[in-house]
Amino acid sequence: MAEEARAQGRPTAVADPGALVARRSLVIRATQDRIWEEIASKERFAAWWGVETEVMKTAVLRWDAREGGWFENTGTYGGSPINFKGRIVVFDPPREATFEWTAPESGWTEPTYVSVRLRPLEAGTLAEIVHFGWEALGEAGPELHQVFERGWSLAELEALKQRAEANAA
Repeated sequence: MAEEARAQGRPTAVADPGALVARRSLVIRATQDRIWEEIASKERFAAWWGVETEVMKTAVLRWDAREGGWFENTGTYGGSPINFKGRIVVFDPPREATFEWTAPESGWTEPTYVSVRLRPLEAGTLAEIVHFGWEALGEAGPELHQVFERGWSLAELEALKQRAEANAA
């Protein structure tokens, strides 16, 4: 699926994500397949994606776990309400889920992309969250990239790690 997405010119973190990238990664002592279980269902995805950090508190409203499906989460950023949404553009089990990231109510209508990627290692699986595509936002891109570079933490990946390792075979 990811190869097909690249061939059709659709975004994927495996292809060149551009120069402005926010990336967080963590090694999880579980297989790709086990971790993918936490991505492949809305209930499991919401349990680790919708966590509270110092700057943001979110809850997943929608996660249609398939290419062409829909993602939406709501919450607060610095005390102000925010709603991120977008189409799932890559769903490549057990390697990658990439979705659009827009906030239309805030005037952010051009998508950036968030990718959750899994890569096997001897010690387990490298899990990454990669936020890219800032160049599409024009002059606002570099500033928003810096906001998210500071804002993304390891909270989501640590919650994913806790769930995956607790139930690893």
